[in-house]
Parts: sequence; C-alpha cells; structure tokens
Amino acid sequence: MSFDRPVSSYMTPQPEVVSASAPLTEVARKLAERSVSALPVIGADGAIVGVVSRTDLLRVGRPIPGGRGPGATMALPDMRAADLITRDPLVCTPETSLRDAARLMVGARVHRLFVVVERDPVGVISTVDMVAAVRDERPRGTLADIMTAPVVTIGAETPVRDAIERLSLAHVTGLIVVDERWPIGTFTQTEALAARDLPPETPVDDVMDPAVICLPVGTRLHHAAAQAARLDVRRVLASKQGSMVGIASGLDFARWIAGEVDLSGPTSG
Repeated sequence: MSFDRPVSSYMTPQPEVVSASAPLTEVARKLAERSVSALPVIGADGAIVGVVSRTDLLRVGRPIPGGRGPGATMALPDMRAADLITRDPLVCTPETSLRDAARLMVGARVHRLFVVVERDPVGVISTVDMVAAVRDERPRGTLADIMTAPVVTIGAETPVRDAIERLSLAHVTGLIVVDERWPIGTFTQTEALAARDLPPETPVDDVMDPAVICLPVGTRLHHAAAQAARLDVRRVLASKQGSMVGIASGLDFARWIAGEVDLSGPTSG
C-alpha cells in the first residue's frame, strides 16, 4: 500500500529555511513567496532549532491603533525568528512511512513535518502531500467518512479586521467565505497575513482566495483528493441537497491515512 511507502516518495525536497536571527518581516515574506504555512528555523550550523508558522505571526501581530478608517490592519513586532519559534519541533526522516507521518500530524494537529537527516532539514511532507497519497491509493470511502461539521463561514462583506479575529476565536486556519450562504472562496491565514497592510475595513471579498471545491457528500474519497490535488485546493466542501454539510481539510485526509477515521459518521468541530 502507498501509505506504507516512505515520506521521501511524496515530500518536497530542499525546503525554504530561515535563520534564527531573521526579523519577522522576512519570515512573513518567505511564507508568502513559497506559499507555505511554516518554515524551519536553522542555527549557525545549519541544523534545525525550531519552527515558525503563520499562526505564530498572527498571534503576535498587533492591531494598529486608530480603530476604523484608513491605515493598516496589523503590525508585526520588532522580533526575530528565534523569539517566536516552537522548539523541539516534530520531525521525521526520509524513511518514515506516510502512515506514521500522518499519525504524527493528526496527533499534534499540524499540517506539515520537516524531514531531517541528522537534524539538517532535507524536505517537508505536508497534508497536501497526504491528499495526493489518498488520490494514488484510491481507497474505499467517501467525503462523508472524513468530513467535519459544521463549516465555519464568514460573509463576503465582513471587514478583514473582524475576519482575522474570527480565525483566532474559532481556532481554525481558514474560513469559508459565503455570499447568501453559498461558498465563493476562502479566507485563510495566508490571506490574513497578506492583508495586514490594508485598511481594517477592507471587505473579505477583496482579499479572499476564490478557489473552492464543493462536491456531493457521497463523492468517492480518491475522486475528491484528485480534484483537490489538481486545483491545489486545501479544503473540499461537502454538499447535500444544495446545502453545505461538512468540510474536509488536508488534515482530515491525513486522518484516513493514519487509520483514525471513525466510519460511524462525520465528526463535529
């Protein structure tokens, strides 16, 4: 089975890294340029000493005083990557199986593991790669088996400032943007960081990612994975009789690989 194959068969080699002395503005720039959710932080010897993520940046980002009106939404503090890193990060080796890597991701609720050889980062395996593995394995099962519910949504006209706050309060990495209850895009941590220099009243509609997939709840799992991988979409919405009934993220696909899916029905949260 492909789930027993090593992560080296799906990982992205030569991950972008950032030095421990890098300012947070450089971290934010690299995250945006590579479209990744986290970066390994390396010391002077090139070994990984920690990880810094979009979640970390949003946590320390300061809302700019002034309330409503013109001006930027958020400022990053004058800190270095070393001030913010998660030390002793979860890592794996190139020989780690996809199943074991998925179990680590699901257990810690992280969307990527850095692949190391003697603590030198040589690759990254993410939940996007797990989606590709599900596509290739063609397992039995449908979206109903892995989706979570309810779907956390936000209106298209919601100000960016409020959307960023909603991300934090809901403890999610992305919101589904709706127009009259129908999905038209996503607002994730990526868009939140990209919008930090915009006026806080900017509507989500101006900064959202319009790429979204909505499939019938009974869609075979590997078909859903194939569409997500082809369109580079990280969330698949499940619909029934014209209504959204659940959502499957890359971490939900990883749950299937890890063997931790409850086949009695969808979960909540």
